[in-house]
Amino acid sequence: MELFAQAAGETREAELRAASLNNACFVANQSGRTQRAGELCVAAVEAWRTVGESSGLARALNNLGLARLAAAQLAAAESAFAESVRLHRDSGDPLSALQTTLNLGNVYQAAGRFSAADELLRATGDELSAMASAGDDAANEQLATTRINRAVLLEQIGRYRDAADLLRGVAGDPRLEQRSRAFAEANLAVILRNLGDSEAALERLEEAERLFRQLGDLGGELNVLINRGRVLAQNRRAPAEAALVLDRAIALAESLGDRLQVVDALLQRARLARSAGDLESARRAAERARRLAREAQLTQALWQIDALEGRLALDDGRPDEAAEHLRSAATAIDRTQSDAARTALDARTVAEQRSVFEELVALLLSRASPSELRRADERHTVVDTGYAEAYLWTVRAKQRQLLERLGRVALHATAELGPEQLVRELQRRLEEDQVLVEIFALEQSSVAFTLTRDELFVRDLGDREELERIARRLHDRLRRGATAAAGNTVDTGDVTQLSRLLPDESWRGTPREILVAADGVLRYVPFELLRPAALQGDLVVERVAVRYLPSALSLLDPPDERLEPPRYRLVGVGEVDSPGREPLPASARELDAAARRLGRHRILRGGSATFAALREAVGGGASALHLATHTTFDDRAGAASSLQLAPADGNPGSGVVTPRQIASLELKVQLTVLSACSTASGLEIDGQGLETLVGSFLAAGSDAVVASLWDVGDRNTATFMQQFYHQLDRGLDAAEALRRAKLELLGDPRWSAPHLWSGFVLLGEAPVIEPVGWSGWRRVAEGSTLLVAAAAILALASALAWLRGVYRR
Repeated sequence: MELFAQAAGETREAELRAASLNNACFVANQSGRTQRAGELCVAAVEAWRTVGESSGLARALNNLGLARLAAAQLAAAESAFAESVRLHRDSGDPLSALQTTLNLGNVYQAAGRFSAADELLRATGDELSAMASAGDDAANEQLATTRINRAVLLEQIGRYRDAADLLRGVAGDPRLEQRSRAFAEANLAVILRNLGDSEAALERLEEAERLFRQLGDLGGELNVLINRGRVLAQNRRAPAEAALVLDRAIALAESLGDRLQVVDALLQRARLARSAGDLESARRAAERARRLAREAQLTQALWQIDALEGRLALDDGRPDEAAEHLRSAATAIDRTQSDAARTALDARTVAEQRSVFEELVALLLSRASPSELRRADERHTVVDTGYAEAYLWTVRAKQRQLLERLGRVALHATAELGPEQLVRELQRRLEEDQVLVEIFALEQSSVAFTLTRDELFVRDLGDREELERIARRLHDRLRRGATAAAGNTVDTGDVTQLSRLLPDESWRGTPREILVAADGVLRYVPFELLRPAALQGDLVVERVAVRYLPSALSLLDPPDERLEPPRYRLVGVGEVDSPGREPLPASARELDAAARRLGRHRILRGGSATFAALREAVGGGASALHLATHTTFDDRAGAASSLQLAPADGNPGSGVVTPRQIASLELKVQLTVLSACSTASGLEIDGQGLETLVGSFLAAGSDAVVASLWDVGDRNTATFMQQFYHQLDRGLDAAEALRRAKLELLGDPRWSAPHLWSGFVLLGEAPVIEPVGWSGWRRVAEGSTLLVAAAAILALASALAWLRGVYRR
């Protein structure tokens, strides 16, 4: 690298200098020196611009894009790749253009734009396929790479079988190079393992190992060994064989000097030994892995080792030591900054991180006796129990999980607060008539933390699987339209069972508002529909307003400083064509009703409602953003929930907007309304899709979001929204306006069915959106104090004069 850079500095020939700088940039990228690569690539691009040779400039721009991608500078990477693609095409080099297009697809994946990435890879594959059919062998190899990349993408968004079909096609094509087929076999084996087909996975790994061995590719062979060890350990039928394979992998990784793979294999070996009850061997492997991970500064491995050692300490009956290890692991996870250059964490890694927090919370709670934990009348003060610390790790786990999915993981501003400090700070933010209920799902059970201005209570809610099964059943009935005529009424037994989610502690005193931070599938429960025993038969909606939060940490986010009044009182989006979805003819009526109530507005309709147009419209701020367009909550691992807008520049994929794109907006909005939400059909819901999409609007700067937990229907939604905006126009805050709208429908036999009103929920906290005319009256009042005072004196004098006249008569 430095030799090339030196050569560039010594030569006077412009083209040789540009080529040397580009070579130096390439080597820096390959060696992982991201910052140096960026410097050299910028210099190479400038040199090639001076030379004026488009092919050299295109190659330099591609290298610059790779450097920017590695540095997580996604916008800069996208710009460099896009210009490189254009130059390659202009110079008549379509194959190089398509190779660079694959890099552009990696940018889309890194930004969470999975639909756009999939569309790009599909189009690239079609073009390469046409070139290969015309006899271009190089295009055929590039086509194989494209299919492997697309398979990896499909695996990340949960389309395992589609990914497997693509990889089978590559692995079984004898025309392709052996290396391409070997990589396809290895990736296919991983997917088959995830699908639970261990036997097929082992067959594919055996073939991949044979191909890699023929090629003399020891790195590929090592990857196969580690995955074979995982498969053998997973089915637990061949622990001895799994141990031998992992030992071979450790030896090969050590001979290659690959510390990352050594640590990975040692971790697998330790887990295997623990599952076999050989705790001593597990401890030795974990200690060795820790030593190597520290030397190589492998942060990801260190928290995994801490978690494993915590579990080993629990196995040995040493809860204090276990708690220390689990705290260390949770702290490391909490402090790890997200690498924005990756698409998303592997679903297994996300689950493993979550399990660390679950185990730590369960361990801290277990230090109180079960009877004490379940006693409804027990008051757990934050100074003499471990409940405050359990609550601290609860809220951190939930906050991190959301931000990780948005690609915005960073340490929360309150991370340095201790358990008691955190609880007291949250209590300080609560009003006297507010109660916060935070639910957390552990491995076996779920717990509810209830926080008032004075106390913290903990309640064991019972079996987690049972609660989630009931919640799914209730949501499914409501989603399908629970009506007596359809023989599909809401089961009162389900409502009664779920009513324990609001423990008796929630109703001490007379709360005006309950804040709910649910977890997992319980986010799809409409708490307003519940009937807690403390309410003596009343629905929650009949007593209090309910507001939902991703976690209690949302209360501690600093308020936005909005000194300037918003440009619009309403920005609306509607009448967008959504391919494959039912049209929303009543959306125009929704938007018109909102515009009449709120006044100054901008409405984006049809083809004009692009993501770029939305970004521009909300840039100056808005009191309300109303999106009357299809929104889908997708709970599949790695999948992206989405908002449907109009496509730009003829690219259909650009109309599907993901949570990461939404989170990138700078929303200066008090209230966002998503009026046409639906849950992706046929899915085993777990609440992540809802939390991620709604959370993206909160992360972008919206104070609050109104969304529906299921598709209520176009006409029914329009009716509800008209009532909601009518209540807002009365000067109510969003939570109370939503409650009053529900009560109006509940009291009308035509709209009283639960599925028509209970699904609309408010997340976050929106200030009162002042009705049209209020601000003008306030300005008169504030600017005319003397006139008002004079008028009052004059009115008083007139009244006295009139009274004197009456008295004289």
